[in-house]
Amino acid sequence: MLVSETCKKADGNDPGTLSCDRVYSNGHYARIVTQRATLGDQYKQQSVITEFDREDHLVYKKTVRQRIDYNFHQEDRGKEREMIDVTYEPAGKKISRELLICKYYPDSGKAKFMSWAQYEQIGDSARAGLVYHAALYYDRSGRPDRGVAEKWDRGKKVADYLSWSSLRQGPRSFDKNSWAQWESWLKSISLQAYLH
Repeated sequence: MLVSETCKKADGNDPGTLSCDRVYSNGHYARIVTQRATLGDQYKQQSVITEFDREDHLVYKKTVRQRIDYNFHQEDRGKEREMIDVTYEPAGKKISRELLICKYYPDSGKAKFMSWAQYEQIGDSARAGLVYHAALYYDRSGRPDRGVAEKWDRGKKVADYLSWSSLRQGPRSFDKNSWAQWESWLKSISLQAYLH
């Protein structure tokens, strides 16, 4: 549980940087450094969270990168694409990485697709392998069009959790609850860009 947090903005050359120090009830403490930049129609943010235990041993390092591209439809500015990249490096354990990409219809702002993948370090090497993949696609009105969710192990697909297409199977085979669970899961990943 969070006990205290102290934040300060960087002075001088880097006004887009915010540094926060946190103390937790279990004796752990963390430093969070967030950098933000807006370049034209593009917004970027990166947060690096480093947590230590009460004996000053590294518990984990987590890097969250977010990028939003904006575009105009007629006179309205809206999101065109969003990418969230999360790297989790626990001390003495395998590194994992999650990548979420969302694309939006420019005229309505509704989601066109959401795609998520999780990778895990292979042994002690610098290589990583795909562990999970999910993608949800929507038609222009925002209705589900097709979706896939699967598990991978050593380069081979080992499980299908969702495999549906409105063209192949039609609306009768659509599992609304399963779709809603995957949609909720993907949206919760995007919260990592905002909640640390």
